[in-house]
Amino acid sequence: MGKQIKLLPRYCLTFGLWWGVKTFWQLEILQSNTIRLKGLKHKVRIRPNTSDMAVFREIFLLNSYGIKLERDPKVIIDGGGNIGLTAVYLVKKFPGCKIYTFEPDQGNFDILCENVRPYEQIVPIRAALWAKDAPIKIVNKHVHQWAFEVVECAPTEPEAIAGISIETVMKNYSLDCIDLLKLDIEGSEKELFAENFQHWIPNTKHILVEFHDWLRPGSSKSVFKTMAEYDFDVTIVNGMLLMKNKALNC
Repeated sequence: MGKQIKLLPRYCLTFGLWWGVKTFWQLEILQSNTIRLKGLKHKVRIRPNTSDMAVFREIFLLNSYGIKLERDPKVIIDGGGNIGLTAVYLVKKFPGCKIYTFEPDQGNFDILCENVRPYEQIVPIRAALWAKDAPIKIVNKHVHQWAFEVVECAPTEPEAIAGISIETVMKNYSLDCIDLLKLDIEGSEKELFAENFQHWIPNTKHILVEFHDWLRPGSSKSVFKTMAEYDFDVTIVNGMLLMKNKALNC
């Protein structure tokens, strides 16, 4: 209780006094698994006593994705969708956008589908963004639900999941331009920026990436090496790298 009570001011600052106390009580004390947040028409589901709570706090309390762009994005690719809270947050922030959200883990994906179902602008896809179209598998299922790491595997692996390239995503959904590519993919940024990036980086206006060198050493180096070939402005937003394509006007 002592730990949670320290969060109460943040709840009130984010949601206002009444909604803040109500939300704090339901989530932190009662540990409700469904809740309606201020400003959202539909409830969201959060699994108590899991990393879902940390994800919720990061997105809604700390406003991690409160980024400012010169104009509202029309197309967002959400790599690392988890339980859909980022997609819900972004569709509230940018109501005119279309969001394609990718999550490889079945348990997370089931909750994601439940959370985004009321929003026709959000398309959930059970797959992992990868450098090429190839089967992948989760290698650390013992960790928290927000930290699943994937590697390429044989198609005959019982736990094989679809790995999909951003080039294929653009072809499948007839996308000429990606306004915002959000990447929180637990180290897979290392592979994603190592090959086949020529097909999508020039057609991406903004890239927001969280690094995971502690999971996969060399991840940030892979990103920096590749991005040095392109003309992007770079800023830091809430511990993430936000890169803007100066050569693209879409």
